[in-house]
Amino acid sequence: MPPRLPFPTAEEIVTSRARREPMRPALEWHHRGMLLGRLADLTAATADALTGLVPPGACVAQLMSSTPGVVVMTLGIWRAGCTAVPLDPALPIDELARRVRHSGVHTVVVHEEHVDPAREVLRLVGGPVQLLVSRGPDLLPAGRTTRPRPMSARRGAARARRSASVYDTAFHAWVTTRDGTPRAVLLSHANVVASALRLSGGRGDGPDDVALATHALHDVSGLVAEVLSRLISGGSAAILGPGGADAVLHTIEEYRVTDLSLSSDHVAQLLELRRIPRRVIRSVRKILLRNVRLPMTVKHELADRFPDAELIQSYGRPESTAGILMARQEELFRKADTLGKPHPGLVVGVVDEAGKLLRPGQRGEIVCRGAVVMQGYHRAPALTREALRAGWLHTGDLGYIDEDGAFELVGTVPVPKARRDATAGVRT
Repeated sequence: MPPRLPFPTAEEIVTSRARREPMRPALEWHHRGMLLGRLADLTAATADALTGLVPPGACVAQLMSSTPGVVVMTLGIWRAGCTAVPLDPALPIDELARRVRHSGVHTVVVHEEHVDPAREVLRLVGGPVQLLVSRGPDLLPAGRTTRPRPMSARRGAARARRSASVYDTAFHAWVTTRDGTPRAVLLSHANVVASALRLSGGRGDGPDDVALATHALHDVSGLVAEVLSRLISGGSAAILGPGGADAVLHTIEEYRVTDLSLSSDHVAQLLELRRIPRRVIRSVRKILLRNVRLPMTVKHELADRFPDAELIQSYGRPESTAGILMARQEELFRKADTLGKPHPGLVVGVVDEAGKLLRPGQRGEIVCRGAVVMQGYHRAPALTREALRAGWLHTGDLGYIDEDGAFELVGTVPVPKARRDATAGVRT
């Protein structure tokens, strides 16, 4: 039997696109554009820098502001055969230290503005964790102003490392599990690519689409849905800089954004505006929502403000990468609690307490099978067994299938006290 080849990563797909279309737009941010060829070059340089400093398969944490550098660093980590561990810079120092310790992080990469908090984090961690400062494609040990050794000595080594590596984990994505504890979700490269392609296909993305990424890039679901899906499928993404609704409007105008991904905060800020410029209204063709509990009145108001745009809502958990169900305009306005229909290639159902699949109209827990489902929770086998049962991911949400084949949300599955007690002591 021939050896099993590793699954192609998002980085390999983006780099392959760059060879064919180096002059295609890739990322936009702060009045600057990055072409696909430049993105691939920076990714390769970042991976080469990591290769001389980080062993293959290691976890590399990112404590970085939401800039194109996060995208470059993530792709570079994968090209170097390592696992990305995005961290939220707004978290308390002790929580960041707990996450670094839990993931077994080998190296933390930071932007300059996060050096001091990162040092405090590593002081609490107490172990031999390396701290590197990202300056473009250069990675410098904190306090150093020169490279550790010439870049040319490492050129080309990263790709060979990846193909020889047995590690296939792309992300440690953080989620608060049903026992109330933050845990790292293990997402494979197959999870990331499958989710990006299914989202892109379900939304009907095209090569001329420009998506505005408004969620912070340490949010793995947002990064996959708003940025990586575009880079894989042929579009481009604009990354929102600092600011509220005014920044959103300015970015839409400047980059002719067609797909507007909105957090609940940005929805509220946009609806508070007295007027939205006509140029913005004409530009936006799709409005993408992740909050499935957004009131119907708010959805109608959004539709009134952007009459030429289609509202699309995606439902999922971090354990399913970036989503499993999607409701487009007509479905979205048919029922207040609709979650929509499964993404292409996924099997989604409703089960009773015994795990038996139920018929339409019967209420139970929403479950999913498919390539987007996580590998498990890091260092938490009991929680993994609880979430992944008989080949199904149990979402913890209650629902039913309606007469049109769409899923309706009715609540959450209560966690029995015995189960909470059983998982509370899992080692972190």
